Amino acid sequence: MSSQSERVRQLLQQPNGIALIEKVSALITSAPWLVKSLPKMSLKFLKILANDLKILLLDPDDTILSVGGFNAPPSKGLVSLASAKSGSSLSSLSQITKTALASLPILGHSMDEHNRRIIEELNKIDINGSKPESEDDWDTVTKALKHSFATNRFEESIWGPLIKENKWPQMSFKEQKVVKDVYNLLQLAVEVKELHASLDAENVMKAITESRKYDIIRTRLSDQKRHHSEELADAAVVAELSKSFSPDAQSALIKFAQIAGSAKFSRSAKPSKMSQRQRRRRQEYLTAFDRCCRFIPW
Repeated sequence: MSSQSERVRQLLQQPNGIALIEKVSALITSAPWLVKSLPKMSLKFLKILANDLKILLLDPDDTILSVGGFNAPPSKGLVSLASAKSGSSLSSLSQITKTALASLPILGHSMDEHNRRIIEELNKIDINGSKPESEDDWDTVTKALKHSFATNRFEESIWGPLIKENKWPQMSFKEQKVVKDVYNLLQLAVEVKELHASLDAENVMKAITESRKYDIIRTRLSDQKRHHSEELADAAVVAELSKSFSPDAQSALIKFAQIAGSAKFSRSAKPSKMSQRQRRRRQEYLTAFDRCCRFIPW
């Protein structure tokens, strides 16, 4: 265990080890909720998550940030109609198909109502407060609608499960500052994972954890060994003493132990204050003690 700990210490003193400590410390301060999830998240998953968020990241001067007047998330019909106005042939074909369906008696009324609502939504859209006019304007509107749709998909399909499974915080990725901050945190988490893998810290920490499990067993066995050694030493002393004791010495010692154990008088009391029975027991005690003393080697 000490050798494994020394190995970890040496690893963390390397440039990559120092960088790992710094990045982990920054991550703990900024996003403790992310740090808790790192052990069970693969590097591949973190990279995919960061890339999904990177798609939503816009430059501060991106023109689609100037588009407003629509509800988020926009409907697919609204995206399709705006795309058609930008000159997209695919969206134009989609609109032709919808027009044809609207001419059918059964579907006509509901389709007309649906199209009316979409057109109303489309007419509310603006770019910096002005109505879009050119195909370039509508192309910007289309990109803004698709970005809004993608943001909603990320919040519901990707971030939502992470909130439920890992207790990650609720966030609105409609704000670009939130997108940028979380993206930077995920990038930092990716770097931590990569450094962790390059240092092989995972296997080292597992080895130390395993050593600590067995350390408790080793301590218990060591205590048992010491206890048994003491008992063995005591037994050896008794056995050795038994060899040097004569039958008379053993008999005297046993007799003294019996009398001392059943003594009902104070050994320091004066005989004049004792009862006749106590004086007799005291005399037996002293006689047994004197007999034992004869066998003590000088």
